[in-house]
Amino acid sequence: MKEFSLPSQHGKLRGVIWDEVENPIGTIQIIHGLVEYHGRYHETAEYLNKNGFIVLCNDHLGHGLNVSDGNLKGFFQDENGYEAVVNQLGEMNSHIRKEYPTLKHFVLSHSLGTALVLSLLKRNIFFDGVLMSAAFSISNFMIYLNKLLLLPEFLFQGKKSISLEMEKFTTQKHNSFYEPSRTTHDYLSSDKEKVDEYIADELCGYPNTTQLWQDLSSGFINLWSKETFSKFDNDTPFYLITGDQDKVNNDGKQAEDIHALLIESGFNSKLEVFKNIRHEPFQEKERRKVFKSVLNFYLSNI
Repeated sequence: MKEFSLPSQHGKLRGVIWDEVENPIGTIQIIHGLVEYHGRYHETAEYLNKNGFIVLCNDHLGHGLNVSDGNLKGFFQDENGYEAVVNQLGEMNSHIRKEYPTLKHFVLSHSLGTALVLSLLKRNIFFDGVLMSAAFSISNFMIYLNKLLLLPEFLFQGKKSISLEMEKFTTQKHNSFYEPSRTTHDYLSSDKEKVDEYIADELCGYPNTTQLWQDLSSGFINLWSKETFSKFDNDTPFYLITGDQDKVNNDGKQAEDIHALLIESGFNSKLEVFKNIRHEPFQEKERRKVFKSVLNFYLSNI
């Protein structure tokens, strides 16, 4: 694994590449989730390396290596942060295509990353296969309700203040299904060691700013709709994986709804629901089974 720092319209594009591959057959761009970073995907990337894929992941603004540079955790930028994150994903994709013009290009997105990849696809960026892990959706009504909940904190405490309201409605709510809980993040995985690693990592699990939540709300409006999906390349194949115990997406039901909408919109989409798996399939006890299924999807589209 090697770190990189590239020029970006939003400062620097920071991330890592796993490229120890003798005869590469494709690239995989990882789009990570909220309050995590590239470090959570090392085992996954090494597995994909062994099977012929070069893997790259840039950390979102306010995450990972960007925080190591001294920037505020859980804060994209002063305004239009969601678009800035999508812009950087586009820059990453352009770099990958320039560096590896003869290979096929795939994406692995998780949680927030599944929303971001939909926003990326709206920009006529094509992938030879789109993997969406723990995909979720939010109705426009709930998005506007979240904006209202955020308003007092945003107005009276400032855009860089921590949103305690959204902590209640996200992390604390998801974990409440596992009472009595062992930790604050039991909802992530049934693998206690992986949960403990997450909690011990200062680049994971921190609360987010009111501005970040406002940015997400703005970016999510009308995202999960036929109108949005009609802007994607018709030849894009999708593979959605989810756990049947994922409290973030209603035990996988939101992923099922996205899959159904993709089918209804004319796309080739496959859905796999893994038993006894929570929000992070790549960090679960049965993750090798997940790795194999994901690899088979990529290989089937080479």
